[in-house]
Amino acid sequence: MLRAAVLCALSLPAWGQNTAVDDLVGEGVFGVKWNDGLEAVRAKLPDGERSELDRFVHWTVKDGRSVFDVERRRRDRIQFAFLADRLGMVLLMFPACDEVVDALTKSLGPYDEMTPDPGRTAQRWNRGRWSGAKANIEATQYYGDCLVTIWATRERLGLN
Repeated sequence: MLRAAVLCALSLPAWGQNTAVDDLVGEGVFGVKWNDGLEAVRAKLPDGERSELDRFVHWTVKDGRSVFDVERRRRDRIQFAFLADRLGMVLLMFPACDEVVDALTKSLGPYDEMTPDPGRTAQRWNRGRWSGAKANIEATQYYGDCLVTIWATRERLGLN
């Protein structure tokens, strides 16, 4: 399922307008920039593990820091996903979605609710076609945890 999320998110077109999303993560996240290579991310977050899945390379770090003012567990991970050695997506795990969705809604405004798969819902900020968006954020309940996906748009990555 995580594999499908990675593959789908990097292949999505630019979504709707939400300048708050672009202000928050439009240039990058955790001190790294979209399009940075694996070595640049590894230099800033050296305690990670490299893995490959299809044509994607992942750099995964255990990092329990609070994100979006929401507490996380020490064992929670941050996964950086690269396509052609360019950072395009970051995945974060949280203990539950309610607090994350509330925090993101306070910061970013209303979300669009989607049903990507039967029995699974997702909240997405920056939905709907809009040229010029830099990034998107989505929260999905994932096996009892909350998976938050942040990805740069195809335009931001220069993939148009």
